[in-house]
Amino acid sequence: MNDKKDIMGIMKRVILIGAGGYFSAVVDSIKTSTEYEIVGVTDPVVKGLQSGVKVIGDDSVLEKVYNDGVKYAFVTVGGVGDYTLRNRLINLACDIGFSFVNVIDKTASIAENVTLGQMVYVGKNAAINPGVTVGDFSIINTAAVVEHGCKIGSYCHIAPAAALAGDITIENHVHIGINATLLQGISIGEGSIVGAGSTVLHNVLPGKKVYGVV
Repeated sequence: MNDKKDIMGIMKRVILIGAGGYFSAVVDSIKTSTEYEIVGVTDPVVKGLQSGVKVIGDDSVLEKVYNDGVKYAFVTVGGVGDYTLRNRLINLACDIGFSFVNVIDKTASIAENVTLGQMVYVGKNAAINPGVTVGDFSIINTAAVVEHGCKIGSYCHIAPAAALAGDITIENHVHIGINATLLQGISIGEGSIVGAGSTVLHNVLPGKKVYGVV
């Protein structure tokens, strides 16, 4: 599960990277917890926000932020199918030396024997049931359901209200669209996209885009 406070019980100071729509959801989840203190957000375009989070500059300031003692980061840029920018920002933060935190909304339900990688986001009313593994940098979004025994790779996005039945394998860099339903035991190949509202009854090969009943 995600780590909470450091060994001294002090809230971890976290820099957020990117101020898109996904940023708003992550900020809301963080603000309802006692785990992390947001020191600001970097963004090359956005100059002001109504969230109360200060925009401290573009991504060029991240190294200074790290050197000033902020050692934790969370990339708050999402994406639908194209995660080029998100991946670039993750690599940038890694190169600087940041550690990544997990953000779990207080309304999410996660079984005790679930394994989460680094920088995982679990949104409002999401449910992750026993025996699930979620890889690094993946998003389990609002009201998504991940049933028992599923294995979700790294850099995946399970969109709002998607429902994964038990024992599904999802490889890396997969996007499962809003309100999609996946049948128990199937596998979704690396780099695939499942369209919004789809019902997936069979395995999906790597790199495929599928929609409807497949």
